[in-house]
Order: sequence, then C-alpha cells, then structure tokens
Amino acid sequence: MINEWTSNPMFGVVLCIFAMELGQWLNRKTKSPFCNPLLVAVALVIAALQVFHIPLENFNQGGDVIPSFWPRPPRCWACRCTASGTY
Repeated sequence: MINEWTSNPMFGVVLCIFAMELGQWLNRKTKSPFCNPLLVAVALVIAALQVFHIPLENFNQGGDVIPSFWPRPPRCWACRCTASGTY
C-alpha cells in the first residue's frame, strides 16, 4: 500500500513542502541558526525515506515534476550573453 502512495509524482513534492514548513516553524520557535529550515527539511526527508523504506526512484518522480513549475528565463538573457560574447 505504501508503494502505491509513494509512486505518485506528487508524493515527493508534498513531502518536501511539509518538511520545509515544519523546518520554518521550528526555526521561528527556537530562533537558532542550527534549526535552519532547509537543513531541517533535508534531514526530515532523508529520515522519512529511510524509516519507511521508500525507494529513491519513487521520491525522484516528484523531482521530475518540479522543473515544470520554474519560470522561463527572459529572452534578453540569451541575447545579452551571446551577442557580445561577454556577460
């Protein structure tokens, strides 16, 4: 049953968002630099994958969805970099 849930591409996205929100909440409560939200989120995701024996392939299906949410860079970036040869 757990394999059915984790094989959904949105599983990885939801797990990462939940872990990041938990990390931000913990950071607000403790005000400690050791409770960096990104550090906490990475540790929680790794722990969840290890404890529940979730295959990395199932988790990576959600990672394949994320680039579709990224905005496209403006055209002027490409023109500026290639036209003069300098940045």
